[in-house]
Amino acid sequence: MSKSFSKTKSIAIGLTTGIILAGGAYYYLNNNQITINNVSSYPSSSSTNQSSATSSSTRTNQQSSKTNQINSEKFFKAAIKYSVNHLDELSPAKAPNNQKWQAQFFWFSSNSSDFYVEYSTPDHSIWQKILVRAKLTNGKISYQRIGYFKSSENGYYLVSGQDTLKNQSKLILYQFNSKTKNWQRKNKN
Repeated sequence: MSKSFSKTKSIAIGLTTGIILAGGAYYYLNNNQITINNVSSYPSSSSTNQSSATSSSTRTNQQSSKTNQINSEKFFKAAIKYSVNHLDELSPAKAPNNQKWQAQFFWFSSNSSDFYVEYSTPDHSIWQKILVRAKLTNGKISYQRIGYFKSSENGYYLVSGQDTLKNQSKLILYQFNSKTKNWQRKNKN
């Protein structure tokens, strides 16, 4: 009788554990699927030069400071354009299997020149995020990666650098609109 009870108890515990794990996996995949379904097709970065992890993460944009005041709509658009075109250089990691990273979301602060770029592989299987700082020097804007994040089931975690925007409660979101083929602001403050 003791062996029968023990065997039954083991089976019940195993089934319960399996159901809980399956439920957790279903919940996780269902929640991520919603996010992935809301993501449109985005233009891939057009940079043909892949940078190694030891190369500089600072790049300079040759545009005039008069048309790109920090935290203006023009600045946001210029930063998005530059980041999309140089994402493979700004990212510290190469995309796997000769793929190109694709920008998915941009998060700007109204009181900082730092901004997040969330990006993924074309199939959305790998997501990462960088924190970029725009600096105005001698009439030119340069962009430097100051933080690098990897995704996990609990969100992003900082791998290297710093997260100067972690305490910002209201960030300005830009997302690509596949109908208009433009990056559009999604939240209005």
